[in-house]
Amino acid sequence: MDAPPPPAAEPEPLPLPPPPAPLPLPADPPPADEPHPPLGFTLRRLCHLGVLFACLFLVVRYVFVEPFGVTTGSMAETIHGNRREKPCPQCGHPVCVGSRTKGDRTDPQDKAYCPNCGFGPLDLRTLDETFGDRLMVDKLVFRLRPPRRWEVAVFRCPSPQKRDEPITEFSPFEARLPVYEDRTPCENRTYVKRVVGLPGERIRLLDGDVYADGQLLRKGLAEVREVRIPVFQMAYQPRPNGWADRWEVGPAVAPGLPAVAPPKLPTVGEVVQDTALVLDATAAPLALTYRHRNPGAKAHGPLTDWVGYNGGGSAFADDRPPGNPVHDFMAECEVEVVSGAGGVFSVQLGDGADEVSVLLPIQAEAGSAVVARGGSHHPFDRPFALVPGRRYKLEFAFFDRRVLVAVDGKQAAAPFDLPQVGSNARQPREEVRGEPLSRWAGATRPVRLQCRGGHVVVRQFTLWRDIHYREGGGKHGVKSECPLGANEYFLLGDNTASSFDSREWDTPGVPEHDFLGKPFLVHQPLKAATVPVLGRVQAIDWERFRLLR
Repeated sequence: MDAPPPPAAEPEPLPLPPPPAPLPLPADPPPADEPHPPLGFTLRRLCHLGVLFACLFLVVRYVFVEPFGVTTGSMAETIHGNRREKPCPQCGHPVCVGSRTKGDRTDPQDKAYCPNCGFGPLDLRTLDETFGDRLMVDKLVFRLRPPRRWEVAVFRCPSPQKRDEPITEFSPFEARLPVYEDRTPCENRTYVKRVVGLPGERIRLLDGDVYADGQLLRKGLAEVREVRIPVFQMAYQPRPNGWADRWEVGPAVAPGLPAVAPPKLPTVGEVVQDTALVLDATAAPLALTYRHRNPGAKAHGPLTDWVGYNGGGSAFADDRPPGNPVHDFMAECEVEVVSGAGGVFSVQLGDGADEVSVLLPIQAEAGSAVVARGGSHHPFDRPFALVPGRRYKLEFAFFDRRVLVAVDGKQAAAPFDLPQVGSNARQPREEVRGEPLSRWAGATRPVRLQCRGGHVVVRQFTLWRDIHYREGGGKHGVKSECPLGANEYFLLGDNTASSFDSREWDTPGVPEHDFLGKPFLVHQPLKAATVPVLGRVQAIDWERFRLLR
């Protein structure tokens, strides 16, 4: 048999074609410009923001805080109303007098005097008027707590009368404040005064002080700083003679001990050098006494409650200065110890009835600084001494028969109270020719600086006084005690010679529900200024921009 043919060979598979290359992706188109939102959408958004801002402003204004403008000077020098002012040509101190109001017989700005050096008279009537201070008022504080003594409050006048001294609300967008010049009834007008009497108390004004239930009301250090009025500021030096006439050089006198004459005293010119007081007592003890008199005058007189803001007269008249004698003083200065370890520097204040001193030892280590009255000493809370080569800010006050001391802004000793002077405030006043007889003599030498065994330089010396609450022609709390109801407060202006307050209202007590708030910021104190192109404008006086206690 024939052999079977061999199997045919299978054909080789054809190779597969390569896969096609991926097609390139199309390039991204260039970004197109985003379309602008329609004009209506933008305007609607702006309207929403405007409404939101307006609502927020209204809520803050009518619920939390509110601005007020002051037009009158019943709270001067703490708060100024409409006024005219210029620097004193002799010492540079601001001479500020309130504007005349309708109904006044005389213009207080025609005869103005410098409250610092007594230069005058000056005619301010040709100057531009400066609008009153603008206050920011906290409207919630009296809803959370009752008003406190010595703080400033805004309230509605509870009693209609013949004259008014209101403060007025204003819009922050107004260029000019409205001014009330009428003397029409003032019921429900807005006032700003200081709280002095609390509910349930019996208030009496006596010799410039305030008594409640027969006891003298005393201020703390914070209240003293708030109400004090400058009497003499050495930083404003009169030309050409300086302050030599205000100071008298003499031997140092230890409290309760007789004076011992040193071998030789320096001249006033050697001690009073420009605006500094140089007490070099390394050779012999030295004392420097302030005398209240006008530079160049032959006589010196007592310090009075005359306020330069009211114009008219001068506190430095040689015969009889206007106003009532004052007795509460505060000395403030910077003390630099040049040398003299083992010495003592002291400041003495007198109120016409007593003299008190603060004695500061000079040594490298903390010493026994004390407050002295006669032979009694009251030490500081902590050991303290003046260290040579350093500067200290000293505040020493004798207000309301209370002694207060602060060093570098901090209270250094506990308040030291002296007994109130004379009879109880509930007893009748003695009168001479129909006028109440004061229990205080005028103070002509209220402060004395002394140094023993050291070399001390005193700078930025300022003498302050307390508010002197006049009795005047008032009918409440003047002749006798004024009782307050269970929810009433007694309020007085700081400028009591030109303030219409609880002393004269038909209803002396202000109910608590009539209080609107507490001013906490003088946020726009103004002054006249000259600006190129614009000329005379109202500019913010940054030196008076401050918080109120």
